[in-house]
Amino acid sequence: LNATDLAEYLVKKGMPFRSAHEVSALCVRLAIEKNCALEELSLNDFKLYSALFEDDIFSLLDAKTCTENRKIPGAPASECVEKEIENLKLFVKGKKK
Repeated sequence: LNATDLAEYLVKKGMPFRSAHEVSALCVRLAIEKNCALEELSLNDFKLYSALFEDDIFSLLDAKTCTENRKIPGAPASECVEKEIENLKLFVKGKKK
């Protein structure tokens, strides 16, 4: 998910979609080579692949932010989970009648 968010970040900053995904893949490869998570790379590491990266990239790659950005039915954002719980409660209530 972080790699997708990373690419979307670059697209929002003006990088073409395909290029953004290529840069994201290079960053993932670097993290693998360094044996670390994507969010553990330094700003200088990210800037090896694009000058568009700024300090705000780290707040985007935060696990909570990454999760909360997923807001479609069945996704892990808290509002989606709460809605699914409510739907399940209604379903169970209906079955008990």
